[in-house]
Amino acid sequence: MTTSVKYPCVKSCEIMQYYRYMDCNEIAVIIQRIKTLTYLKSWSIINHDKDILPSGEPKPSHFHAVLTFDNAKSIKTIADTIKVEPQFVSKIKTTTKSARLYHIHRNDPEKYQYDPTEVFASFDYINCVDDCPPKQ
Repeated sequence: MTTSVKYPCVKSCEIMQYYRYMDCNEIAVIIQRIKTLTYLKSWSIINHDKDILPSGEPKPSHFHAVLTFDNAKSIKTIADTIKVEPQFVSKIKTTTKSARLYHIHRNDPEKYQYDPTEVFASFDYINCVDDCPPKQ
């Protein structure tokens, strides 16, 4: 007997994936896939290509995305649409705002501080983070 995995449904999620495990390495392609999701309320995404590993080596390029929906959506559906494995789509553990701040590491001062203009979003991302100064 085969058992099927039941994937939870979420109204907001975050996605992180290394490009080397994907069929593409262009953020524009990923954005197009995101935009095809039904009930999509908002989205934001950034390419991380300046992170450094503890060894001092560059971390492989990857992206972080935050998606919100008007109606709950299956993690499996989101993963299939974006073409990542479901384990790379997770329910936001803190707040949507905090997840969006992590795009630029505003809430993690030990990491490389990305410029807010590097974030692609369906809303005014810069305005969204302007009221949150970097942590010291």
